Amino acid sequence: MEVGQISLKTQQFGLSEMCPDQPYTNAERMHHELDDLMAAIEMLNEEFHFGYVPNRDRIEAKKI
Repeated sequence: MEVGQISLKTQQFGLSEMCPDQPYTNAERMHHELDDLMAAIEMLNEEFHFGYVPNRDRIEAKKI
């Protein structure tokens, strides 16, 4: 599942909700997906010199 999909599901059903066929809460599933995303970013930076560095100004603007 992608970050966007689980984010929407979590927003709708809450962090502690669990699907009957899933062993993890929405919060745990979100953590797993974020770890996958971070791994992909690290691989891009390490293998392809992607040069991604979080931009604090854009992050703070998004939070507002």
